[in-house]
Amino acid sequence: FIKCDGEGAELHVLRGAKQTLEKFQPTVLLESEYIPAKKFGYTPVDVIQFLLERGYRYSVITDAGVKPAGQSIPQDLALGRNILFEKAR
Repeated sequence: FIKCDGEGAELHVLRGAKQTLEKFQPTVLLESEYIPAKKFGYTPVDVIQFLLERGYRYSVITDAGVKPAGQSIPQDLALGRNILFEKAR
């Protein structure tokens, strides 16, 4: 399990963990928000795409609970959310 709070650097953290993600396929919990990510040159959609490309699916965590999102990227995720990624099996 990886809990990533990179204060905007989540994509860089995940890129650094690429071998770990591929070998162990851990569940990943992170929050990615537009303004902090923009400071590092990417958007939350780039984070989601990075993990989708590695066979992960994701669910969005809201006040109402966990909502599976599947493989598409809803527009509102560009604003940032708490997201749980699990390896698609």
